[in-house]
Amino acid sequence: MSLNRREFLAHTGQAGVTLALGSYAFTQRFNDHGSGIALAQQPTFPGKDDMIVQSATVPLLETKLQYLRSFNTPNKNFFVRHHYSAPTVDIKTWTLTIDGEVDNTLTLNFDDLKKFEEVKLTTWLQCFGNGRSFFIPSASGTQWKYGAVGQAVWRGVRMGDVLLKAGLKVGAKHVSAQGYDQPAEGAPPFIRSIPLEKALDPNTLLAYEMNNESLPILNGFPVRVLAPGWGGSASCKWLRKLTLLKEEFSGNFMQTAYRMPATPVQPGTKVDPKDMITGTREPVNSFFTSHSGGETIKAGAVKLTGVAYSGETAIERIEVSTDGGKTWAVATILPAAVQPGAGQAAYLWAQWEFNWNATGGKQSLMVRALDALGRGQPTDQRFIPWNPSGYNFNAVQKIDVTVE
Repeated sequence: MSLNRREFLAHTGQAGVTLALGSYAFTQRFNDHGSGIALAQQPTFPGKDDMIVQSATVPLLETKLQYLRSFNTPNKNFFVRHHYSAPTVDIKTWTLTIDGEVDNTLTLNFDDLKKFEEVKLTTWLQCFGNGRSFFIPSASGTQWKYGAVGQAVWRGVRMGDVLLKAGLKVGAKHVSAQGYDQPAEGAPPFIRSIPLEKALDPNTLLAYEMNNESLPILNGFPVRVLAPGWGGSASCKWLRKLTLLKEEFSGNFMQTAYRMPATPVQPGTKVDPKDMITGTREPVNSFFTSHSGGETIKAGAVKLTGVAYSGETAIERIEVSTDGGKTWAVATILPAAVQPGAGQAAYLWAQWEFNWNATGGKQSLMVRALDALGRGQPTDQRFIPWNPSGYNFNAVQKIDVTVE
């Protein structure tokens, strides 16, 4: 679906409206998932419904398992991760500036952006900290389980096309992105950079639609970066500036946050940021969507389902164990619900299913995936390289169910 600006405004119902998101109304809806913060009254959020609320002040919203069973995650149930409150945005005056190591500084409005070739990409997006709650010893940060991830059909223009329009100087090596969100007093602005090679990849987008609708406010309306296969912090929301740099951006969110130890360290070790490297591509991961553990199910035929994905690489094989890892069998990878474009298949997650003849007693279920480059998952979280912020959790999932 391609919209001009007037159609876009009518579609979103936001023509002439400024989006103010400084506070959130409360309702009597209760959190029935058994995780998230404990509130007698659950807050509501613009464009979102039935979420696990990890934080209400600055929205940190986790997707419930049932909404990860579809090929694409509904916009209203798609996870939200912010550092600062969502900004006030008026699409009529929105602009994007491209500056730095360029031949010509550009300032584009939404009509200008829509003049570039429009493309779409179906891919997953995940917070670097997804699965953080499973680290032992515990890691600091939001205690996500498996719901800080989702897949959508994204539509926008190639970042590379916009950058090349400005003309790249020989010294340009990185591209930093900054949104319209404002930091709290005394806090650094949220600015992240990616290498120029990633920025010029034809699948790196400036996205303005998600699942054939305008971006939800809390997912970056009106325009965000989409750096597929990389941690979500590389996909800046509410985009207002792209700056070409000679080297990686030197601010807090590159040199302190979102970093991994350069060499293995003992779990629980405090690591100086200077001894770490920037997190980029996500590792292989998989989990069950049919069950979360703790359920009591009937003996007999049971269909197990789930998803698997790997940063910038297609999933090659998925295996399931129903006896706690003693034996493994190959799961069926389902056909993709969409036909990916050329060079885009590597960015889809794989939905899978496995038919199990469940017998009585307590049973331990496990799932693991292998990608097209031969990369797999560690059998235990202790074999994941420890990092103080709990990034890139991808241990083989193990859940227990009771069969009657």
